[in-house]
Amino acid sequence: MALRFPKSAPSFKGSYQELMSSMFSYIKTQPVLREASLINFFAFIVIMGFWTTMVLFLANKPFHFNTSQIGLFGIAGAAGALAAPLVGKLSDGTNPRKNLLIGFILELISVALFYFTGSNIFLFVIGIILIDIGQQAIHVTNQTRIYTLLPEARNRLNTIFMSVSFVGASCGSALGLWLWSLGGWAMFCYGITAIILLNIIIYKLYSKKT
Repeated sequence: MALRFPKSAPSFKGSYQELMSSMFSYIKTQPVLREASLINFFAFIVIMGFWTTMVLFLANKPFHFNTSQIGLFGIAGAAGALAAPLVGKLSDGTNPRKNLLIGFILELISVALFYFTGSNIFLFVIGIILIDIGQQAIHVTNQTRIYTLLPEARNRLNTIFMSVSFVGASCGSALGLWLWSLGGWAMFCYGITAIILLNIIIYKLYSKKT
């Protein structure tokens, strides 16, 4: 890699402390960064809440799957990730934010399938594929949007964006387990639906700002 990769010199000339401090100014001055990070925060709550709580759902009745069988459902998630680029074709390319709305709709459809799954494992797998496509549509769209803001500060913008996303992922796992303890799979579906609707509200509130 040292021989083949092009050389890249950092554009920032200040100290490490100044480098880290500069990220707070980007949070303050870049509304697209704030919107993308906030939407990704809740999107990661949805996806990680699902993958955490899904294990409990499949391990209990009517499925009673073991760990190995539950692990195979990750293949459906991989299929969803591979199909994600197809979502871009549903938008005309003039406004990448449209892909966010597509992602929200796919998430809502997937949760509806999860809620009415019952013993139909086929519908459950379809739901996994759709929720992963929705997540990829939201995440990739948001990341692309922040990369176009300030090319010279791309790494710092991505640091903010991904840090917020990973916090959302941790919160999602905790929320999923809490919802499960309150009312099982049905309560989880109610809670995650509320998170998706909240994300849509955030999307609408930022529509005129970004």
